[in-house]
Amino acid sequence: TIDTINTINTINTINTINTINTIATGGGYGCLSYGTPILLADRTYKNIEDLVIGDELLSLNVSSLPDEEYPTILDSWSSNNIDDSVFTTTFVTDIKKLTNPGHYILNNKLNVTYEHTMFIKRGDFWRFSAMENVVVGDYIVDSEGDTVLVESIEYVDDLVNVVSIDTEVKDMYFAADILVHNFYMAK
Repeated sequence: TIDTINTINTINTINTINTINTIATGGGYGCLSYGTPILLADRTYKNIEDLVIGDELLSLNVSSLPDEEYPTILDSWSSNNIDDSVFTTTFVTDIKKLTNPGHYILNNKLNVTYEHTMFIKRGDFWRFSAMENVVVGDYIVDSEGDTVLVESIEYVDDLVNVVSIDTEVKDMYFAADILVHNFYMAK
């Protein structure tokens, strides 16, 4: 009906305004640099700065992980086995475009701010860690579901344009073919 169409148009307009109004500076959201390829549900890519609210992304459902993103859950959750994880999808629900005074480069492919929440394996356990606490020798998950060794981490002290996205219902997605969480881990 006309009312339904008007409601959808209003929601789309509000989402566009929300995206534009979040352009700011300073970081603090857990961000990825412009140019970072984000894996869509159809296994094609879109640069993070080109995402729009409603884009469907590939995700990984880790069965033992609560579907919450509260810091206490992320700080305390761990598992020694994620073998029963399955691919699923999630949707972009919020976008913030910012600048940040520096970033890390993980395995020469992912440009990420210090507080971005990474899904890593250290020792025998999978857990979450702020990027600044990830170390060479940790493991990450790639877009094929394989475990990959963290071989290099470089810090670049230079102003960079970044984007922070929120995704729902699942909170993880693949950036530069590396599984990351949409929440940030504040200092």
